[in-house]
Amino acid sequence: DTQRRILAEARDFRISDGFVLPIPMADGSVRAFSSWGERVDVAAEARIAASLVARALVENLDDLKRLPAG
Repeated sequence: DTQRRILAEARDFRISDGFVLPIPMADGSVRAFSSWGERVDVAAEARIAASLVARALVENLDDLKRLPAG
């Protein structure tokens, strides 16, 4: 099955752990931040820090879209 094949291929690159954080935006849409690696720290403090960094990153990227071209 496709899911098992993808997970097996990820392990070939030492990707065996990860998470996805949904980030609600002011306009009602939802963005997602994901992180993967060999081992991901899922302690409460690490999850809070990741959430804050992800939110700041996504909001700044969203702001960049609004800058005038040139």
